[in-house]
Amino acid sequence: MKPVRGRDIRESNEKLILRIIRDGKGISQSEVVNLTGLRPPTVLRFFSHLEDKGFIRRVRREPDKKLNKEKRGRKPVFYEPVPEAAYSLGMEFWAYSASAVIVDFAGEVVFSRSWNLDPADKSDVIIFLRTIFRESVEASNIPEEKLLGLCVAAPGQIDVETGELIQYSRMGIADINLGKALNEEFHLPVTVQNNSAAVAWDEYQRGVGKDVRSLFSVMIRAGVGGAFLDDGDIFVTKTHTTLEIGHITVEYNGRKCDCGSRGCLETYLSEGAIINDLLPAVRLKSITDIDSLILQGDKRVTTILDEKAGILAQAIRNLISLFGPEMFLIVTRSPELGKYLANRVRSKVKSQASARWQGQTLIESAVYDPEKAGRGAANLVFKKFFSNLHYRNSIEIYDNS
Repeated sequence: MKPVRGRDIRESNEKLILRIIRDGKGISQSEVVNLTGLRPPTVLRFFSHLEDKGFIRRVRREPDKKLNKEKRGRKPVFYEPVPEAAYSLGMEFWAYSASAVIVDFAGEVVFSRSWNLDPADKSDVIIFLRTIFRESVEASNIPEEKLLGLCVAAPGQIDVETGELIQYSRMGIADINLGKALNEEFHLPVTVQNNSAAVAWDEYQRGVGKDVRSLFSVMIRAGVGGAFLDDGDIFVTKTHTTLEIGHITVEYNGRKCDCGSRGCLETYLSEGAIINDLLPAVRLKSITDIDSLILQGDKRVTTILDEKAGILAQAIRNLISLFGPEMFLIVTRSPELGKYLANRVRSKVKSQASARWQGQTLIESAVYDPEKAGRGAANLVFKKFFSNLHYRNSIEIYDNS
């Protein structure tokens, strides 16, 4: 084990303080002392350094009596992050669309754009992502040197350590190292994550899952993706790959899957599978066309969706036994489909789960939104920045010598 350097300790403490200020959006030095246990002179020194570097600024705010223990003397001075101090860029894509979002240092979206894609187009994904990056930076007028990093939320199986997109058959992609290629092009730290995780991260931070400690997200689109978040960490396997719940077997010797197996979850629950199973009864061009039929209570539709909910409930019961999350979140592009599946699955899991898990796992729904997906990816850049000592010129930015 390498010895811990004093410089690393200082940098770690400074990033901790900066993260608290960014999350608090108006906090005093004494509050940070109470939250961290660091000595007041140390906190004062860090605050002064961060203010000099332009990362934080003073702001007017009434004291929080619960956190601030000062009873007399001068009123405390409060600080907030400077929005234009730094930015992050998140990109998310799948077979039919792509999005790019830039978030400032205060956590606000300052740029958002979406592009339609043709799944039949087999263009080089690296060239496409380079184009999205350039268009986003130019349109936003943000200095490229102020970008802390880039996160690409990609479909399919991802090696999050190497940045490799292992396989995404719907776009004919296999064995492409997105992280390395984009890092060499833009000279930025590049994070590559599964897009299900980026969507789940946004819901975990700002959406339906913001009040739970552990969240398992199931995203239904061209396939079925999954992500498990626990105490702020995104679960990956020992081989650094993301979860592949779409290929959980739910019916032995069932429908043939593109992966070569049979009975995979996504052969029953993907958008294409749902539409194909409904076609004998109703005509649908897109999964969002199903909303009005659900609201009308069309029995031809709800009967088939009840079967889908039974299959999903079977998979979720198994996942509850493995992960035990506080919440399962079903993410779809169709608001009413998500609500319907969540209601039916909730009922089935409650009646069929073991006594230990009955009523302990929330089952909710959320609507997929390209901007939220891109925002989730962009905020994963900040997550990595605050957890990694030497991320994006941090020695330069946090020069504590």
